[in-house]
Amino acid sequence: MFSMPVMAAKRHCQWTAPNLLPDAEFQQAPVIPPALLTNKSIGEISQIRYSVFSDDKTLSLNWLYQWLNNIHTTTKEEIILQALSFDQNDSFDPVKIIESERLLRNQKYIYDARITPISLCNDKVNIEISTRDTWSITPAFNVSHNGDETKTKLSLTESNFLGSGKLISIARSSDNQRNEFTVFYRDPNVGGTHLINEIEFSENSDGQRHYVSVNRPFFALHSRLSYGASYNNEQRDDPIYLQEDKLTDISHQINDYQLFFGHSLGYKDSKTTRWRYGIHYKKDTFSVNDPTLPLVPLNSRTNFYPWVEFSLLENRFTTMTNFHSIKRTEDINLGRNFIASLGYSPRSLSKDVTKIIVDIRSKNAFKFDKDLITIAGSVSGEWLQNQKESKNITANVNGQYYHFTTNDWVFYAGASYNLLKNPYIENQLFLGGDTGLRGYPVRYQMGNRNAIFTIEQRYYSDLYWWKLIRVGAAAYIDFGKSWGNQSPLTTTEIEKSRWLSNVGIGLRLTPSRADANHVIHIDLAVPLGDHDIDSTRFMVSVKQSF
Repeated sequence: MFSMPVMAAKRHCQWTAPNLLPDAEFQQAPVIPPALLTNKSIGEISQIRYSVFSDDKTLSLNWLYQWLNNIHTTTKEEIILQALSFDQNDSFDPVKIIESERLLRNQKYIYDARITPISLCNDKVNIEISTRDTWSITPAFNVSHNGDETKTKLSLTESNFLGSGKLISIARSSDNQRNEFTVFYRDPNVGGTHLINEIEFSENSDGQRHYVSVNRPFFALHSRLSYGASYNNEQRDDPIYLQEDKLTDISHQINDYQLFFGHSLGYKDSKTTRWRYGIHYKKDTFSVNDPTLPLVPLNSRTNFYPWVEFSLLENRFTTMTNFHSIKRTEDINLGRNFIASLGYSPRSLSKDVTKIIVDIRSKNAFKFDKDLITIAGSVSGEWLQNQKESKNITANVNGQYYHFTTNDWVFYAGASYNLLKNPYIENQLFLGGDTGLRGYPVRYQMGNRNAIFTIEQRYYSDLYWWKLIRVGAAAYIDFGKSWGNQSPLTTTEIEKSRWLSNVGIGLRLTPSRADANHVIHIDLAVPLGDHDIDSTRFMVSVKQSF
């Protein structure tokens, strides 16, 4: 633990915050800054940087935890400061204080963060930043099994190299489609400029991928400038399925290059609007691996187009616990988040058919006492101008309802509708064990539309195994159905057109000392009705939420 309290004499202080107990586990709610501090100048910024295992009243360290602390490099002071949306001597703005907590929690190497004004002395607000690191050196062997397919991954990841926030990963993964060896590097804040640099090289059993990007996003609500560029060359095999069976693979070469610039008028009236402009070149080239199969058309294509994007983000962020994770502070926006982009790829540039390319996404949330409703939707696709027809239209609408009965018990209901219209041959829409129906094999149904409903009783327990893993559980019912054409390869309607359902129970495990955005799902599900499949299905997977 590191502390740097340098305070002005108490007799010069107009206000002092009440003393708070040390909170290495970050179970206390974030403090709302008092209004009297607004627009005062920010003075001294001190830090308390907890290591992965912190010796306080909630955790008595044994020799193993002490040794792990000793070999872990705690995130450096300057890395914490560079992630903030304010600097020393800026005017104190509660929006930026709360936002900076959120920015720190978004970093893979930080478990949680608190930014607390501790005094107002000589008209300067002195601030204390408390953070706790996650364990950054992660050798892992992951096995994900959904009853039909098994995915394995052997990896070594350092997500906070020497306390600098930089991530380096080497991984070997395998599934039913490919074996892959990947080297990945990510710097989330190059030199404190808020540039994100990512580099990935992968060699696969069916090809390779070379990816480089430099991107300065609108990292904060007040951000006025964004720019970036990316380069991606990839060779892979895309599987083509007909019902549950794999029909063949098609070879897919991707050349994808993009350059963009964005600007914003800043933050006003609790929202920010942003514009981005760019140029995008993408070439998809396909070839048949099995010439005996009449896969026509393959839809090799080139898009070369300028584009414009508009986004609106309302600042109605709040914090919750026992939502996507267990006993961890989480940020959720109760305001609108809307993004729409429009591109035009003329034949004169692409040497392909003229297209209008559209991508629209929206999400919102509403909180009513113990109830929370989230709604999201997206639609993307192309309009072929000369042919006067749409192509590769994908759409999704989903909603979730949460009732927080108590702090530990949450009732959940979710619904999702998916549409795939006039798709390219490599795009298919499935319904099964990995897409919402946990009692069924993967790709059990396919079509150009599906609907999924889930009812779930969740329990976020106080169990905390070895002060490493928090434990939860769930009991659930899933309903779903696919309909429409199965594939561009056939115009036949799917035979399995009836509604499917299953019941199940599951264990949920979240690591509190490693990347806490991961939730391990261990599920046992039983399909309902008369089906020619296994009577029970056992699945282990790693997801981003409960």
